[in-house]
Amino acid sequence: AGAGEAFTHELSHGLRRWIAALPAGVGLATLHAGLRLCVSVPPDRAGLFSAGNGAAMRSAIIGVACAWDTDNGARLADLVSRSSRLTHTDPKATYGAIAVAVGAACFARHEIGAVGVLEKIAAALSEPGAGELRELLQVVGESIEAGETTEAFAQMRYPRGASGYVYQTVPVALHAALSYPTDFRAAVRSVLACGGDTDTVAAITGAIVGANVGTNGVSEDLRRGIWEPTGLLKNVEAREQTFAAAWQTGTTQNVVYVPYPVALARNALFAVIVLYHGFRRLLPPYG
Repeated sequence: AGAGEAFTHELSHGLRRWIAALPAGVGLATLHAGLRLCVSVPPDRAGLFSAGNGAAMRSAIIGVACAWDTDNGARLADLVSRSSRLTHTDPKATYGAIAVAVGAACFARHEIGAVGVLEKIAAALSEPGAGELRELLQVVGESIEAGETTEAFAQMRYPRGASGYVYQTVPVALHAALSYPTDFRAAVRSVLACGGDTDTVAAITGAIVGANVGTNGVSEDLRRGIWEPTGLLKNVEAREQTFAAAWQTGTTQNVVYVPYPVALARNALFAVIVLYHGFRRLLPPYG
């Protein structure tokens, strides 16, 4: 319980700091929770009743962190639930986030067979309320077994593309990850081709596949030009070894925050780029 409370405290602090830097394109529930946290609303009252995919977007890293636990998934479920409820209080958001976290945990252990991964996810979603998601994931398994592409899977069920609704996002992301477990580029491309809420679905897909392939599995041309002021992307292999050693010994590793003025300037530039592309899509030949 103590570790869980510390996790909630740190995540709340990070969300407040992130919102204060005025990021662009924040989901409604996450924005609502962040603003409420900024005015000292307690974390257990900050969330909005929403089944958006914000919680699922940040759950893969929790799955990787808990991948080698020996507690039958208890810590994973606790941390994912805390992370989800902070912003999204609809249980569906938590179920979707748990599915992503368990999938990422399997991939981190290089367990990438579709049948086995989906069985582990179903076992983690044992609550009666998660029945709808279990049924959706069974359909995912049947589709993969039949050789259906992710694009065909999504087009048949979500003609306008997967929305930000977690029960659309998670099946499509898992379908892509399980279809291309060793090919980061192909997995991400497949969900981009589905349309809809492509940035978030691709982020979830990339996080799951990335847990299996690691940094070396992401081609240099995709990594080149990423500006990461904390330096986490430099000397990645050495940093991975440092974090792994710290995990094995139970030593805390802190990620350095981007200085607030830098984060504010970065987010302002990003907002301009997002708006430019948005308005450009309204003009020929797109509009």
